[in-house]
Amino acid sequence: MSYRGAYATIQWVDNKEVVNDCYISFSNECDAEKECDSFGISDHDIFYFCEKGEEELKGYMTEPFEFKVLDYQLVRA
Repeated sequence: MSYRGAYATIQWVDNKEVVNDCYISFSNECDAEKECDSFGISDHDIFYFCEKGEEELKGYMTEPFEFKVLDYQLVRA
C-alpha cells in the first residue's frame, strides 16, 4: 500500500507545546510554481516533509529534531 503522508501529533522540543493534526508529506518533490507537493497538497497545509516516508517519520519519535512525533495516522495516496 502506498501512502502520501501522515497526520501527526507533535511536541516542540524547546517549549514542550503539543500540536495536533500536523500534516507531514512523504513527497520527494515540490512544485514551486503550483506551491504544492507531488500529491497536490498545498505548501500551506504541509507542516514538514519526510521524503523517506514512514521510516523517517518514525525516527522523529525516538530522535527528535526541533519537534518530536508523539503519534501519527497514515494517509493513503
